Amino acid sequence: ALELGAADVVESPLNVRELAARVGGLLSRRGRGTQELIVLENATVDLRSAMVMHRSGSEEQLSPGQVALLRLFLASPRKVLTRDDIIAAAPAENADAFDRSIDSRIVRLRRKLDTDTITTIRGAGYRFDPPRQFAD
Repeated sequence: ALELGAADVVESPLNVRELAARVGGLLSRRGRGTQELIVLENATVDLRSAMVMHRSGSEEQLSPGQVALLRLFLASPRKVLTRDDIIAAAPAENADAFDRSIDSRIVRLRRKLDTDTITTIRGAGYRFDPPRQFAD
């Protein structure tokens, strides 16, 4: 396959984490955004297609609001974001966003991502604590 112009070869059985890493490497070499493929501890997120690929092999679709919320956290790693910050930067899909609705949105995003990297900071807001492979 490499002789025919393939950029890489993935052997069977398929390892989702290895595939995600290889695709991320290919995209970054092509000059595309390296932050479009996010590898978390239990899942890989493709922000372009809004798909979450779990280690178990199952997949889930993120809503546009969930993608916006995740992008907000990715843009501000280790920074505490208040509910007001989140409402302003990643509005709810319905126009009736209110302070406590953010809690539900975070719970649903955590559940889909199967991650604890989004931490509740009591009385302050939420913080994204990225996995070690993220650059500072």
